Amino acid sequence: MVRRISAGCLACTLFLVAVWILCAGVLLHPAAVAAQKTDRVAAASPGGTSSADSLTRVIEGAKREGVVDATLQSSLTPRGVAAVQEAVRKKYGVDLKINNSPTRSFPRIQAQALTEHKAGVPPSFDLITGAETHIFDLAEAGAVERVDWGPLLPPGTPPESVVYEGSGLVVNTAFVGLLYNSKVIRPEEAPASLKDLANPKWRGKILIPPYTSTWMTLAIPMGRQASLSGVEAIMKNGAVVSEWPTAITRFTLGEYPLVALISEIYAGQVKARGMAVGFRPLDTANLGLRIVAVRRNARHPNAARLLAAFLAGPDALKIWQEIGSNPNFYYRGQSLFDLGPEWNGVRPWFWTPERLRFMSTPEAQAWEQEIGRLLIRK
Repeated sequence: MVRRISAGCLACTLFLVAVWILCAGVLLHPAAVAAQKTDRVAAASPGGTSSADSLTRVIEGAKREGVVDATLQSSLTPRGVAAVQEAVRKKYGVDLKINNSPTRSFPRIQAQALTEHKAGVPPSFDLITGAETHIFDLAEAGAVERVDWGPLLPPGTPPESVVYEGSGLVVNTAFVGLLYNSKVIRPEEAPASLKDLANPKWRGKILIPPYTSTWMTLAIPMGRQASLSGVEAIMKNGAVVSEWPTAITRFTLGEYPLVALISEIYAGQVKARGMAVGFRPLDTANLGLRIVAVRRNARHPNAARLLAAFLAGPDALKIWQEIGSNPNFYYRGQSLFDLGPEWNGVRPWFWTPERLRFMSTPEAQAWEQEIGRLLIRK
């Protein structure tokens, strides 16, 4: 999960990105733009739903394009990107160069994509990565293509991977829960709810994230007043607000024995280092999705579609897990990560389209802003 951005920050970001895009856009030669449109064999239909191009046509188009400009999760690393390139070459016979700019901020990628779409200039990236709210909002704005993924997905790809009517593909997932040092805290003693985090027993021992959208996954099922009271009580109990990367560093150093509302990915990483840790659900078990989407009017649309389909498929699962420490709940029984008995029978909580639309209402925005104010209150 990532921090949501306020309307003011988004407007500022959109303006600055727009200035840069418009300056760069005038340098494009009309003939080059025409050539891109001619080679776009997988263009979307007027209704917004792409034509069901066969895998063969997409492969041939990707061969002609030869390159794809993507922004993928930083956890994949350059070694992972190289592994993907080699796997694509072996599977499809396409020597595809992946120009990857690791994703550092989903909101920033979303803002850039929206600005480019509104300005009508070619996208900076053919394939982008985001969480649910980012890709959903871009799909609603028409900034990413709806693709008929059926003919393109490798056999064995879970059908749940296709989201938002073909506007995105889930490439990995991660539960959000509580990470604890099992040498300091016994499993039966570990907090199991937001209410438990306010117990004086854990005063000054808990790290919590600043990401309000993550907090909303627990707040919505609890209700407005109960959730606000819960966050306030946790803050009064001496919880320290810290972004996930920093929290993991402090946890690993032994400064804090508890990190609440943290991604499963980080739990896998510290386990891989040999640290004795536990990871358990808190109230609602949010299953966060990492989604790739093809930008509308991408310069290399076929290469983007082929890469996206591969990244969601079984052949990429091993690369994601071994190099990126990224699990995928949809590949049941094939994960390298053992969540432990606390997760048996847990029912995942998802950001459904209905919930995402609710987040755009004044009621939800005011609710989320109040959580944000509580998290920075001294």
